[in-house]
Amino acid sequence: MNELIFFINKVLISGAILGSIYALGAVGVTLIFGILRFAHFAHGDMMTMGAFFSYILVTILVSMGVTAPVPLGILVLPVAMAVAAIVALGIDRGFYAPLRARGSKPVVLLIASIGVTLMIQGLIRL
Repeated sequence: MNELIFFINKVLISGAILGSIYALGAVGVTLIFGILRFAHFAHGDMMTMGAFFSYILVTILVSMGVTAPVPLGILVLPVAMAVAAIVALGIDRGFYAPLRARGSKPVVLLIASIGVTLMIQGLIRL
């Protein structure tokens, strides 16, 4: 019986959570490609950046001694999502919108997307 409970807790539930995260990422990539007609390779990095913002906010709140009846990770999610959305809009306005306005080919947007991916990864590594 203990093995069954362990299997359900560790394998099934963890697998469902991880699969849901991957599905949300895939839906986001599909929406971006369907609307903007280019492959946005930095989408996964944007998800990572949002999670990193959550981690940073929780760390700051814990260091300040803030406590709450619910886990702080849940409380900071709306703030981290808003920050990630603002950064995503800034990246779109700063990098992709000028290229789309010039009528650039999809391969140029693809190369810009790879550059944005490298930039976000570098910022996260700092």
